[in-house]
Amino acid sequence: MRKQRKFNTLAVSIAAGSSLLLAACGGGSNSATTGGGQNLTGAPISAKSSPSLFSSSNCLSGGVTLTGTAWWVNATVDIKNACNSDQSLAGTTISFTAQDANGKPIQVGTLNNWWFNDTSYQLAFMAGNGNQQIANITAADVGKLAVPANQTLTFQGGFQLFGSEFESDIAKATFTINGASPAPTPTPTPTPTPAPVTTGSLNVIVDTTDTDCKGTTNCDGLNINITDSAGKIIKNFQVPTTSLGGKYNQPIQDLNADSYTVSGSTIPSTTVTYTPSATTSITAGNTSDVTITYARSVVTTGKATINLASVVPKVIPPKKSAIDK
Repeated sequence: MRKQRKFNTLAVSIAAGSSLLLAACGGGSNSATTGGGQNLTGAPISAKSSPSLFSSSNCLSGGVTLTGTAWWVNATVDIKNACNSDQSLAGTTISFTAQDANGKPIQVGTLNNWWFNDTSYQLAFMAGNGNQQIANITAADVGKLAVPANQTLTFQGGFQLFGSEFESDIAKATFTINGASPAPTPTPTPTPTPAPVTTGSLNVIVDTTDTDCKGTTNCDGLNINITDSAGKIIKNFQVPTTSLGGKYNQPIQDLNADSYTVSGSTIPSTTVTYTPSATTSITAGNTSDVTITYARSVVTTGKATINLASVVPKVIPPKKSAIDK
């Protein structure tokens, strides 16, 4: 007869230092896309509460809405004029990062408004740096290239995907509208004092190298939040699937001088659930780095095999001798 007994020992280690060691990715979505294990750097995103403000006008703001499937995305871009006067769109560009869950660049194409302000408007996107898409705002009647007072100009359209979902959160986080810069006054007197630098930057490095993220769906949907000293979420982003199982670096700009906490999605291990976080300080004009590291829980499992004879021989006591009697 053979009996087996298992002896389980669970060892969990948390390393201290400049980076944070966390339990392995044991949760996640049921997405069919698996971690690619690539080391990537995302396009910088702004921590400003309204990254869609025009640089040349406080009256104009905007936003992008993206919905669809792994094969098609419907896109809407809104430009709102909150003032009581018409606002020019001359020289205005719109940009955002357009990529699928595998990190591949996506061509957005053309978005239209067929009739607004007695003319038609168009956004024709072209490839920029990295996976960025950039478009100029144009109008059939150049003299009407403006948003009338207290109105919203809406562009609509769609673009094709190839079986991998579009990274809508990244597109929204990087959505920017840059108005034409005003022409400088010739030889100003006195020379204007440059505006002081009041913000800093943060490089968030998410390291999932020492996990089972690569080639699996265990870590899909890994989200990172950045909160200020008051506990307010300033910015968040999702680690692209292609970087799960590798390292992902996300630069964040325009952070006010403050103390910030970077926290990742809660990842359950076999016995313990961790809420990963690390804290850093930002000073004006400087860049701080913070690393969050996910790692496997150290689990040691062994087997002990005990062999017993299948037949135990019967022991016959010796006969008593005459002396014993």
